[in-house]
Amino acid sequence: NIPIGIDAYLKGTVYGSGDIEILNFGERPVRPVLEISGSADEIIITAGDKKLSFDAFGRVTVDCENQSVTDVDGDISVSGEFFELAAGVNVIHIENSNTSAINIEVKYSPEFTYGVDFNSINWAPNKEEEEC
Repeated sequence: NIPIGIDAYLKGTVYGSGDIEILNFGERPVRPVLEISGSADEIIITAGDKKLSFDAFGRVTVDCENQSVTDVDGDISVSGEFFELAAGVNVIHIENSNTSAINIEVKYSPEFTYGVDFNSINWAPNKEEEEC
């Protein structure tokens, strides 16, 4: 089940520089898409030991799966490494070269690993369970 109010863990606003916490409620690492909007110049995103920097003006999409950064005019030149979100809470540090607010929305599809061997489960109810 996806928790109600999960949006609070997938969005953030940063003035200048700051951290946002992003919850990956799956069980495996994912490569997110970040939608960044607001007034920015040079942005540096740090997640774990990975750092990605680029110049941004207006709405920008950072696609870690496809390793691209785009705006309305197309691809943006980047330096650094794209990142993954580990399972659980991740801290993403955003540095904006100006102090205006930028909004960040993180999108991803959670991935789960099921360690159950469904073939070994006895799906037929036993007599004791039927008598209860």
